[in-house]
Amino acid sequence: MAQYLDDLFDLIHHPTKQVALKAFDIMLKMNEDQLRNGLAANDSKKAKQLFAYFSNLDVVTESVLDVITEAMGTPELAKLACTEEKLVRKVLALARHGETKEFVLPMTQISRNAPEEFHRKLYSLVGNYNNLLHDTFHKCEGGKNNPIVLLNVAYVFMNVTQSKDACLELFGDTINALTSYLSKQDVALGFKRVVANVILNISCHVQTHPLFLDDPHVLCDIMDPFTDEEYQIEDEEMDKLPLNLQYVDHKRSNSVELLDTLVEVLAQLCTTKVGRKTLRHMNIYIILREFDKSRRVDEPKIEGKFMTLDGTPEWNLLMNTLLFDDNELALKDDEDLVRCMEVELKEIKLEELDKELQVIESELNDKKNKEDQQYTVEDDELKGDEAAKVGFGVSQDAVNHKRKHSEEESAKS
Repeated sequence: MAQYLDDLFDLIHHPTKQVALKAFDIMLKMNEDQLRNGLAANDSKKAKQLFAYFSNLDVVTESVLDVITEAMGTPELAKLACTEEKLVRKVLALARHGETKEFVLPMTQISRNAPEEFHRKLYSLVGNYNNLLHDTFHKCEGGKNNPIVLLNVAYVFMNVTQSKDACLELFGDTINALTSYLSKQDVALGFKRVVANVILNISCHVQTHPLFLDDPHVLCDIMDPFTDEEYQIEDEEMDKLPLNLQYVDHKRSNSVELLDTLVEVLAQLCTTKVGRKTLRHMNIYIILREFDKSRRVDEPKIEGKFMTLDGTPEWNLLMNTLLFDDNELALKDDEDLVRCMEVELKEIKLEELDKELQVIESELNDKKNKEDQQYTVEDDELKGDEAAKVGFGVSQDAVNHKRKHSEEESAKS
């Protein structure tokens, strides 16, 4: 096997491009374990050669990306890749500007298998890289660009936030930049689900709880998907809520995954005394009570069970915590409560990537189609030159206003 890999590595440096690409195609047909064992042998000599070769490529192909993704498929090889500054820079650049999932996979793979090391390297290169999330969102807003450019950053956050240090360093001052996506009505639902999982990872570290509790806007963002304009809340109770949760003008989310994840986040915040006190003070029980009522009304209209919160430790802990004080509940010590609420940290796996990307792209396409239909000109009287002047993308009201204005001008003349 060692000689076989030696021959393939000779071929990838062949001056003829087709020969080099054929070598990568052969590597892809190898058993994953055989390839990785061969790369890790002799103090990872072959892995170092492959990483150096990849780092210096001017143009990459799908087969090259697939091989480099497989090559970082173990913690040992991923940690080795993190020591290569040029490789990390290249992986980041490809993920930000690539047009297909193959460009995303190397960064997803390396951040999954070496989250702490990848965070350290990336943080040393670009500083507080959570700004990438904000920057890339505007590039993809409205589905104008490929949503993969946005999602890959969120996937990396899902992986690196398994590290407590990464959570504190990335979001120590700007966690609201992340939670704000939950309250934006024009953000794709699939992306909100990914963001919610990142937030859950962060909340699983008790040391990060002040990030959520010190800024009321952060908690309002987390609560926003539970709010609904049709809730029957008395004015006296409405006045007790934070301003951002009063008199909303949208419907609550119907996403099981999103709401269930956010319940887990709120339950995590209930595991400390200061967290319980803050949530009670915000009176979010009012929102959750109305949400529970509406869920019970809507549930028969939805195939299967809408949510499975009843009786779950997270839902029971959350609702009881908000209804009663600590003395009435006779709660355990915070440390015991934290152990009761331990959840598995979320990570994005390669096999989950295709499905998630398809959901996001479908949502964005549906949204774009609805917008196109909303602004089509339907007035049969507008033909020829007049229609050309109005143009596609103008609302019907604007068309009528333009026609009325033209008639008034004609009457004056």
